[in-house]
Amino acid sequence: MRPNNGFDALSARWRGLVFIACVFLLFMQAGFFAGHINHASQWDSSSQTTWLSTSTKWIPFLKNGSPYSIEHPIPKLMADAEEKFKKLLARQSKTLPSAVAEYRKRYGREPPKGFGDWWKFAQENHVRLVDEFDAINEDLAPFWNMSSMEFRRRTAQVSDELFYLRYHDVHVTGGRTSVYRFGSHRGRQSRSFLG
Repeated sequence: MRPNNGFDALSARWRGLVFIACVFLLFMQAGFFAGHINHASQWDSSSQTTWLSTSTKWIPFLKNGSPYSIEHPIPKLMADAEEKFKKLLARQSKTLPSAVAEYRKRYGREPPKGFGDWWKFAQENHVRLVDEFDAINEDLAPFWNMSSMEFRRRTAQVSDELFYLRYHDVHVTGGRTSVYRFGSHRGRQSRSFLG
């Protein structure tokens, strides 16, 4: 029995690396060619019965010894998105009265105070999507049905809670949140939330 020396280990390591590199190159080549397969040519030559032509069902990057291709979906998705964006840009309002009319039509209410100033800013800074307020409208939807008095009350409540959280030490134990003044952990609890 031969002793296991450093040369045998190095040789085995190199053989393993060469094998992994060959497998990687094979799969990389398969990936490049799989992205460019032509569907029409795949079915036109279905009458050939050689092993190579029947194996293309399982090895898609080979067809009679040469690569063939199909179209990858990403370029089509990119072109569709570009076309959709161009149509969106073409629909944008060109004047303040048309922007006001579009806002009324989309959201069923008058534009907010200062809309004219915003329009002037948008024109000076070349804003391209001047009619798209869907995201902010969705974000503000919970507040539309709230009275101004209720909104002020909740704002004051949140600011009071944030003040305590900022200037106090917060501890959560067993589902109860306790707030202490900094340096007063010795049992002097100043406020308790969600308890």
